[in-house]
Amino acid sequence: MPSEAARPPGSTDARVNDAPPALNISSVPGALAIAGVRHSYLWHASGNRIALIAESALWSIRPDGSDPVLMAHLACDPLLVGPYADGIVYLEQHPGVTTAYLARPTIPPRQVARMEHGAGVAAYPVWATIWHDNLLLVVEGHRPQLIDLASGEVRALGEGPIPVRDGDLAFSAQEGVLAYKLANRGDAVRLLRMDGTVLQPGSEAQLAPVAWSPSGGRWAVRAVEPGRGLPAPVGANLEEGGTHLAVGDASGRLEEFRPPEPLVLVAGPWWSPDGTWLAVVSGTLTSEPGDTAPEAPAAPARLWVVDVEDGRWRDLGPLPEGAIATGFHPATSSLVVHDPAGAALWPVDGGEPQPLTPPWAVGENPAALEDGSLLFLSADARALYLQRPGAAPRLLVDSPEPMGALTAAGNHAALLRYGDGAAADLLLVPLPGAEPPAPVTPGQ
Repeated sequence: MPSEAARPPGSTDARVNDAPPALNISSVPGALAIAGVRHSYLWHASGNRIALIAESALWSIRPDGSDPVLMAHLACDPLLVGPYADGIVYLEQHPGVTTAYLARPTIPPRQVARMEHGAGVAAYPVWATIWHDNLLLVVEGHRPQLIDLASGEVRALGEGPIPVRDGDLAFSAQEGVLAYKLANRGDAVRLLRMDGTVLQPGSEAQLAPVAWSPSGGRWAVRAVEPGRGLPAPVGANLEEGGTHLAVGDASGRLEEFRPPEPLVLVAGPWWSPDGTWLAVVSGTLTSEPGDTAPEAPAAPARLWVVDVEDGRWRDLGPLPEGAIATGFHPATSSLVVHDPAGAALWPVDGGEPQPLTPPWAVGENPAALEDGSLLFLSADARALYLQRPGAAPRLLVDSPEPMGALTAAGNHAALLRYGDGAAADLLLVPLPGAEPPAPVTPGQ
């Protein structure tokens, strides 16, 4: 029987009842499977528990499948925001209102914020994150709110509403600064500090995504020279374009890094793990139906890196046909490029690309472990592999359905196995060195 959050005397909270649901856990080859999980989960701050939504409830469980704890009954599908102390902050949306709750393993969920918005609209655009002991909450059409999770004190920040749909929000937890825009393609990045002040370092049009450096002290974005035309902001063009890079910091300073030749920047920027390089892809903008702009010769996609100390650009060469770059490897200053031949590492010094995974592993970005090992999915996302340095890949999970949302902490991995419906199975996978999961009969 799973343990359940204690019910205070006289509580009438509909979230707590006398017949708690049960998780449907079963053994599958190489993992434990929790059925009926909504398409999200979170690791607790300690890394030794996972929060998930199943059976109309919020649960916490150890990655080996033991000690399931019912943390909250739910009236709707919530948005999991993040871990706080030993609990989880989540949002529930009902017509006209968004409510934030803090759920902890031993006490009932506590309401920490409530914001009214568009009447009759349940799924209202919202963005939220945890910063120190606070919840930063942005609801479309409203000023951001900073809520103290201990005292419940609420402070409105900034000069006015921030758009969630078109705001390209990106937060630096290290600096306590929210980067945003008032329009996704026609506005410059603005910086909202947690003391409520707003900075606007530049005025040129800047495009998504806004990328903070690993240290959180600098941000980068593709920018457009004044007067430079771009396709209509629809479809695939929404995040494409750019003539140079704009790099700023939390104090409002701004630099421009211009390429050595005219380019159209169509992907990136990405920061290297040590914060010394930025990478982008140049190419040709996607053509949209009804686009009346004159056609230009297709430019081959090329991978570039920029030294952020001196602003020098380095051309790493054209990408193979059908290849995509997905950013830097989490442990090296090399870029991960996926193509039909597999994933490879492209070093920033321009050396020869080094194979990273076999040809049949071109799925999601690999997940790097502390010992340098890699977890990766096959091209059809139906197999999970572990590759240790210098060793052949080892099959961990072979699935009849596609998988995704791969993460790892300690000696366990977690990922979702998707079915035909709105729910998925959460797979808990022990890595070498972990105790194998005890066999579980379906439904236990």
